[in-house]
Formats: sequence, structure tokens, C-alpha cells
Amino acid sequence: MHLSRRTLAAEGGFTLPELMISIVVGTLVIIAAYGLLDASRSGALKVTDRVDATQRGRLAMDEIVRELRSQVCVDPAAGAIADGRDGSVTFYTFSGTGAYAPERHTITWDPRAHTISDYRYVGSGSPPRMTYPAAPTSTNVLLTDVVQDGAAPIFAYYAWSTDGTATPSLRLPTPLTTADAVRAVRVVVQFRVLPSRIGKTTESTSLQDEVFSRTADPNGADGPTPTQCT
Repeated sequence: MHLSRRTLAAEGGFTLPELMISIVVGTLVIIAAYGLLDASRSGALKVTDRVDATQRGRLAMDEIVRELRSQVCVDPAAGAIADGRDGSVTFYTFSGTGAYAPERHTITWDPRAHTISDYRYVGSGSPPRMTYPAAPTSTNVLLTDVVQDGAAPIFAYYAWSTDGTATPSLRLPTPLTTADAVRAVRVVVQFRVLPSRIGKTTESTSLQDEVFSRTADPNGADGPTPTQCT
């Protein structure tokens, strides 16, 4: 192939410094684009994790609150809450259908497995003389990846205070004594839910709700105590 003298003498193209500058600029553009893509992906994962934690937490909270609102007494002389602790609550509940035969439920948080489970016990006999099995009739894991919200307990119990406030604000020590279990008219449920995705982010959701005894009356004839058992 024969090249003309003009072609051989042409000076078009890139010099070495221009080529190096182009490579550096291109590299910076690519790095910036990857950084933007990574930030977008990280933001999307955080949103996904927050939605996941919120949805699972709300479903579990709704179930816990629904059961606590159905609490009843097997024995009118005792309370609806059989045992109250920071991480668990045992109480009697009745769905309102069929013969009156309250079930016993224990909703408990496992700090090692990071789960909240509902243990259901179906008793035999008739109130107030009912017996319940030692082993649960059924177990339902309500929530996974759940921890305490700071130092707040999962369950807190309140009674009417003597200062005449409209809201039960007297915090009862745990575990509840038999006398305090009868006085408890407000249960506060609080926890923090972590995302369940593998390789999850640090996103989490804190949830809190409370349940009042359905007929608790601070001005009742029996004084500021629950009246759903009398």
C-alpha cells in the first residue's frame, strides 16, 4: 500500500498528554457514575428494609393488641392477667363465641431468638374451676427479628394513681404480684423490629401501642380498679 507524502506528514490525532488526560477524566466519570448507582441501590435497600420491618411489626402488634383486648377472668376474685413480666404476659381471653370457656395465652419475647410468640392453652372444665395443660395446645410465632426499644420493656403495666389523673399512670413493678395483677388496667406494648433480609441494613422500626381494660372505671363503686371481672 502506497501512502502519499501528505498523509505521512499529517499531524492529526492525540498527543500522549491529551490521551492521559482523557483517560483520567473518563475514569473519574465512571467512578462518579458507579458511586451514584451504589448510593441509589443503598437507598433503595434501606427503604425496602424499613417497609419490611414496619409491615411485619404492625401485623404482630395488631395481633397482640387484639388478644389483650379480649382478656377476661376465669375467677372473678382474680385478675384477667395471670402473670405479668417485662418480656411476657399471661392472661385469659375469650373470643365471644360458643360456651364461655376462656383460653389462656402467654405472649412472650425470646431475647436470644429475637422472636415474639403466642402460646395458646385450651383448658377443660367450667369457670371458675378450669384446668389448663402444662404444654401449650398451639404455638404461633408472631414476629421475628424483634428487640427491645432501648431500655423499654416489651410489656409495661399501669394502674390508676391516687392523684385523680384520668389516665392510669402508676407504673407497676414486675413481675406483677397477685394484687397488682388485679389493679393493672393499662398494658403498654413496645418493641423495635429489624429487617429480615439477609445482608440487611441497620434500618429498623419502633412500634408502641397500649391496651386498656374494657370496663376500667376510676370512679367505680369498687374504687380505681378494673371491673371486667366483677
